[in-house]
Amino acid sequence: MRYSSTFLIAAAFALATATAASAEIRVEDNDGVWTVSATGEPLSEVLATMQSEAGFRLVGADRLIDDNAISADISGSLGDVLARLLSGFDYALVYGETPETADQLQRVVLLSGRAGDAPDESQRLTVERLPAELSEEDGERVSDLLARQVQPLMDAESGTTNAGGGDSSTLSAAPATPSTAPSTSSGDDYELDPETQAALAEATRRAQQDLQALVNALQAAEDNGNNDN
Repeated sequence: MRYSSTFLIAAAFALATATAASAEIRVEDNDGVWTVSATGEPLSEVLATMQSEAGFRLVGADRLIDDNAISADISGSLGDVLARLLSGFDYALVYGETPETADQLQRVVLLSGRAGDAPDESQRLTVERLPAELSEEDGERVSDLLARQVQPLMDAESGTTNAGGGDSSTLSAAPATPSTAPSTSSGDDYELDPETQAALAEATRRAQQDLQALVNALQAAEDNGNNDN
């Protein structure tokens, strides 16, 4: 009986020790300085604990193939701590879209579950909603881009059809999309030939690329202005 009691006590002690070891994850926030401590805990468990404490949403955790054991004591901003933990993984941090939530981390997206080369800072995008006045200005600019690229094609087609007669129409502000439906120019109906349709599609694609470059430039200018302040 004495042997049985000793065995039970030892088993209970081992169970208690194992339970304590499985809870060796500490996450604290002290005025924006986050401290994460872990001793041999899986990365997925560390991220799950951070998720519950910081309030962000963890997306793609099921893709985590390299669930390495983490033994570390890390301090810094939330983004810095995550960068240390996810070094070598392909991931994205998504912040709030409004000025009030621009500093709030909303989602951590694991794009792949296997460690590799870490993405540089330019690949970790912050999603922000542009002010209404900038969005309206962008719309006017992309309309001008479309007009400059598509209008010559329309004029060329009109010249072929009308053999130099009459004034050609002006492209409207709405973005043009390739279509096999009849179009109207100089008061006459005609159907675009396949070559012109392909050229229109290519011009539209280039205009979309120009728009993306414009939005990126505006975003970079806004970021530089915020940094100067």
